[in-house]
Amino acid sequence: MANPASTLPGLVVALQNYRDAVKRIEERQNCWNNTTKELVAGRLLALSDDLKPLKVVTQDEGKNCDWVAFGFMPTPTRIVIPEGEGAKGLNRMGPWLSYSQMLNGQIRVSISYPFIAELDDAGPDEQIAILDPEEIDEEKILKHVGQFLKAITTAETECSPSTAEHESRPPFGFNPKAQLDQAT
Repeated sequence: MANPASTLPGLVVALQNYRDAVKRIEERQNCWNNTTKELVAGRLLALSDDLKPLKVVTQDEGKNCDWVAFGFMPTPTRIVIPEGEGAKGLNRMGPWLSYSQMLNGQIRVSISYPFIAELDDAGPDEQIAILDPEEIDEEKILKHVGQFLKAITTAETECSPSTAEHESRPPFGFNPKAQLDQAT
C-alpha cells in the first residue's frame, strides 16, 4: 500500500490540472458569448443575402448552451398523406450547418441532413469540426459553408450518401412504418 504522504503531490497536481481545465472552459464560454457567436451569426447572415434561400437561426435563450445554425427552413414536398377525412402535405426539414457550444466550452460544427418528420427520423448529425471559439474566423466559416453545401449536394444526388451514418437511412418518400405494417 502506498504511503498517503507520497501520493499527495500527485493529487495536488491533479487538482491543479482540474482547476486549469475549469478555467479554460470559462474562457471558452466567454469568448463564444462575447465575440465568436456574433462573428459566426454575422458572417452567415451576410452570406444568406447571396445564398438565398439559406437562413440563419440562433438559439440563445439560455447561456453557454446556445447555437447558431445556417440552412433551409421547412419546405413543402409533393408528398401527401391521408389525415382524418382530408390530406396533409408533408414538409422537408433542413438541412442545417450548426455551431453549438459543448459542455467543455468548445464549439461543435456539424451538418444535419434533410428529413421528413412524419416519414423519417432526423438521423445523426455529421460532425465536421470541434474548435476552441478563438479558432473560428471568417476563413473557417467559409470553409464550413463549403463543406456543408458539398455534403448536402452529395447526399441529394448520390444513391448512397457519403457518410456511413446515412447509408442505413431510407431515401425520401420511403415510409418504413408503412413497410413494416404491410409485412406483418
